[in-house]
Amino acid sequence: MKRAMLPLSLMLLASPVLADSKVGQISINPSVGYTVSDSERDLNEAVTYGIDFAYRMTPNWAASVYYNETGTEYTDVPGESDGQRDFMKYGLNMLYYFRPEARLQPYAIM
Repeated sequence: MKRAMLPLSLMLLASPVLADSKVGQISINPSVGYTVSDSERDLNEAVTYGIDFAYRMTPNWAASVYYNETGTEYTDVPGESDGQRDFMKYGLNMLYYFRPEARLQPYAIM
């Protein structure tokens, strides 16, 4: 499935990124994004909402559990009336912090 997501959340400004890198720290991170589907899907663009719970295991590593939800409308689907589709996404990520000692802590999600 070809789908492009344009995240609107500014991860570099999120609270855990500016926080101290304390082992055992738990953070809660809300997110907002925007979903744009390809032309083959006949889905309208929609806002995506989500939440993430992260646990700092070491100064460089954290684990996070996330949940995202998108509600979009579809039109012009042959054999179907117009309606709504809801998409839910959840999972587990590992985060690697490149500079855990710095005030601004860039990270990669794996």
